Amino acid sequence: MIEIKNLSFSYITREGLFRRTKVDVLRNINLKIKKNDFVSIIGPSGCGKSTLFRLIAGLEKPITGEIRINGKELEQAEYDIGLAAQNPILLPWRTNLNNILLVPEVADNGGRKHRLKEYEKTAKELLKTVGLEGFFDRRPYELSGGMQQRVNLCRALILMPRLLLLDEPFGALDEFTREELWLVLERLWLKYSPTIVLVTHHIDEAIFLSNKVYILSSRPATVIHEEPINFSRPRKPALRYTPVFVKKAGKIKELIVKERPCAKEGAANVKSLH
Repeated sequence: MIEIKNLSFSYITREGLFRRTKVDVLRNINLKIKKNDFVSIIGPSGCGKSTLFRLIAGLEKPITGEIRINGKELEQAEYDIGLAAQNPILLPWRTNLNNILLVPEVADNGGRKHRLKEYEKTAKELLKTVGLEGFFDRRPYELSGGMQQRVNLCRALILMPRLLLLDEPFGALDEFTREELWLVLERLWLKYSPTIVLVTHHIDEAIFLSNKVYILSSRPATVIHEEPINFSRPRKPALRYTPVFVKKAGKIKELIVKERPCAKEGAANVKSLH
């Protein structure tokens, strides 16, 4: 569904009134994501994961290279996309149900407003799927952070997008809530089958949820490794403590640690001493 070829991205920073500095963020990114697949993108902090997320979403334009959706360049592709980030940004004066329905209201295209009853039915079904059946008419301030993130996921899926992009959606949550939402997200994916691209810094999260993990280098980032994840589904929390899971996590962590700037500087210093 998604094919990225030789993708590079840079931006310009200002230092004072006159000096400008070019910062290379991504360099020669190449990857392919199949339809209905679930992949994660992981790498050192600040390597450009969120920038790659914005490029796939069409919120930024690459300097060089291309992104194709279903064989067409991103700007010409006809596809539906859902987005969810770390901050749910729910409107406090609207109920949870109406926060979800805000999307079809705003995205009114070709008479969607007259279909709000149909979307309301879909929103309630989504809320039931994520365990919020009794919270349709509650407001965001009445929910915990994990419950707000469930509403956020429902809002991202209300138009049944073929592509769902997630940027650290569980980053602000405690470990127990986070693990619970992994099961919720997997359940949504198994039921509705969107193609999902998850950006995360959490190694266990990437392995537990994905069919494949792409590992990025330090900035300017490129793909240094593709790790296939072949565990059967649905997955259970106990999977994290099995030897094969722990081994995969160790392998990915080792690759990321080597890419941290401090590790590279240390290696260079050692080399210079010899």
